[in-house]
Amino acid sequence: MPVPHFPPPVSNDVDITATIDKDPPSVTITNPTGGSTVFGSIDVDASATDDVGVIRVEFFVDGSLVNTDTNAPFGFVLDTTTLTDGSHTILARAFDAEGKTGTDTITVNVNNTNPPLESPTRKIQEPVIGPPKAATGPAKRTTLVQLPEEKNGIPFFKENKDFWLGLAVGSQILLIIFLIILIKRSRKKRNN
Repeated sequence: MPVPHFPPPVSNDVDITATIDKDPPSVTITNPTGGSTVFGSIDVDASATDDVGVIRVEFFVDGSLVNTDTNAPFGFVLDTTTLTDGSHTILARAFDAEGKTGTDTITVNVNNTNPPLESPTRKIQEPVIGPPKAATGPAKRTTLVQLPEEKNGIPFFKENKDFWLGLAVGSQILLIIFLIILIKRSRKKRNN
């Protein structure tokens, strides 16, 4: 009698790996800081993390959606001139693949009418002699100092268009008059 032929045993075991999304995403607005005064165009940035992954961050200003970002680092540029001066709320809402959300909210004070001046800075180009450069604008002030040199016994300032253009018109006129007087005195000395 022939021996019955049976197919080899089949295993019903299957390895399945699954990631379980336990937690909602975490999001923090990193810029601007809560309670700060802002004006003009500002960067609004958020840091978002999740145990599975963040798929997008939505940004709201005073409850209205203003931007959606799907790529880290998350953020956008907010033109605060479209807002009234005063207190405004910025909210960031992060979403993961499971639809879970996390939020962070800050309040900022918009002041485009009288924005605060930045701290003045000084930049010394060469040793200290000569008139300072005039303010370059209402928000930033830079002082540029120029060292006079002599050529054929006549003092002159090194060629520097930034120095000249930074002077107010009245200062440019006074500098020209000063240089003319120096040139005349120098010529008078040589003739004596």
